[in-house]
Amino acid sequence: MQAAAIRHVGPYVGDADLFERLFGRICGWAGPKGLMNADTKFICAYWDNPQVVAPEEARVDVCVTIPAGTEMSEEIESRELPGGLYAVGEGEVEKPEDYMAMWRQISEWVLASEYDMDDRPAYEIYEGEQNGPNRTVRLCLAVKPKE
Repeated sequence: MQAAAIRHVGPYVGDADLFERLFGRICGWAGPKGLMNADTKFICAYWDNPQVVAPEEARVDVCVTIPAGTEMSEEIESRELPGGLYAVGEGEVEKPEDYMAMWRQISEWVLASEYDMDDRPAYEIYEGEQNGPNRTVRLCLAVKPKE
């Protein structure tokens, strides 16, 4: 997927205010450009496993999908989000702990499956209206067949 992204490096786990600020900034950029519509996906791309990488070094991109060739600004980067084979789970979340429980569940599934985790980024993908306390999220964890 082609996306506009704002990168955050540092602690983020459970910090709902941080994600609200970052999504506010990217939506504040994309909205006036007419880039947000019914097909727009809102994505968090996690480049590092927070259980392996020190919190101060963890990288996350807060993204919105965009058409190829969209002109960027100094603050917003163009990012091509890699695809491939992913384990996918979907559910509703209300509070930060719900995300952690979902990530734990999908990670446990992968560990018990015929797949290994891969080093591509993991995604949280939000589609459609996301107003109100409950949000539907799709978790995507990069996997590869066990060798």
